[in-house]
Amino acid sequence: MTPPVVWLSAAGFVAVVGVVIALCSFASGTLAVVAWTLSGIVAIGVLAAFTVRDTRARASAFYSQPVWIPWVVRAVLVISCAGVLISAWNIADWIGRL
Repeated sequence: MTPPVVWLSAAGFVAVVGVVIALCSFASGTLAVVAWTLSGIVAIGVLAAFTVRDTRARASAFYSQPVWIPWVVRAVLVISCAGVLISAWNIADWIGRL
């Protein structure tokens, strides 16, 4: 049995999209909120779904985890945190200018 890589890929994709939107949302508070939601809630939620399914797969006697999985999980977390921080800065700047 192998890890559910589709969920991990989806989490990474959502986190990267969140960062891209956060970098493009310096003038728009609405886009910053969308980026914060994607980078934070959605990406971490999908990563949590991966973790639950990976834990179930680990219970199998035939589970073999590739060496790169923990590194990709860490990278997704770092990208997600970067998106949250950038978009939070943009949201604070937007609120400060109201």
